Amino acid sequence: MRIILVLSLLLGIQLPLEAQNEWTINLRNTDLREFITQVSEISGRSFVVDPRIKGNVTVISSTPMDKESVYELILSVLRVHGFAAVPAGSTTKIVQQVLAKQSGNPFDFEKVNSEEIITRVVSVTHAPAQELVKILRPLIPQHGHVAGLEVPNVLLISDYASNINRLESIVRKIDVADKKFIEIIDLKEAWVEDMIVLLQQLAPDEIGEGAKGPNKVTVVASERTNSLVVKGEEDTVQRVSKLVRNLDVPANRAGTVQVVRLAHSDAGKMAELLSNLVSDGIDEKATNSQQVRTNIPVSYKHLRAHE
Repeated sequence: MRIILVLSLLLGIQLPLEAQNEWTINLRNTDLREFITQVSEISGRSFVVDPRIKGNVTVISSTPMDKESVYELILSVLRVHGFAAVPAGSTTKIVQQVLAKQSGNPFDFEKVNSEEIITRVVSVTHAPAQELVKILRPLIPQHGHVAGLEVPNVLLISDYASNINRLESIVRKIDVADKKFIEIIDLKEAWVEDMIVLLQQLAPDEIGEGAKGPNKVTVVASERTNSLVVKGEEDTVQRVSKLVRNLDVPANRAGTVQVVRLAHSDAGKMAELLSNLVSDGIDEKATNSQQVRTNIPVSYKHLRAHE
């Protein structure tokens, strides 16, 4: 193995490159353009350098590298200094980072891990892509770009391939299916709307418009079946369900109240019919009397017994 000390660039020495497999590169305050020239000779690649590319670089290494490793090294050096390499056919353009995303790359849309700026489309299954943009944008530098498309539900990201791989891993961890638990609770004694009002008063942090956090529960009233539809984390839903069943008990008062929903008949006519039946069967002087009252707007009849 032959070792070329690129430190010689500082002395203006051009070392001959013979058939070699590995190189050890050490730089200290070396002109960037001279380093690009040296890498071109080692890797056999042709570079087109933007005239605005300038500066000095320092690289400290004791590990021998092959041609591809040397090329990856210069990509890292360019990235640190705000530049990027963009493959263009048989040559590689070295430009400012802000211009790199506007150029195509052979590795666009491919799963690679390099120091080149590429563009990749990341599919999103469950979460809205446009919502994920708000989360990912702070993780992308100024030279990068991220956008969310509603149809299809995908993310378009331009950045260094290594950073895109990191962002894609983050997306996979947060793009998960909704695992909320749903339970339907049938009420036997209480009226569904009254129950919701009571629950909101008892647990305002978990139920209601001001509810927030992981214990938030959504409660929807089904008047047709006099039931509650509860959605949330399973443990929280079970606690709400237990509370509802403890509250859904007969009223502690004299007499009974029963609400009967009429499927077909008119509540007003039914109430009149029942009133006639009750009045015909009970003596006017009886101590106990039964009355039938109607709630026509909701098509219910209320039968009350008083002592």
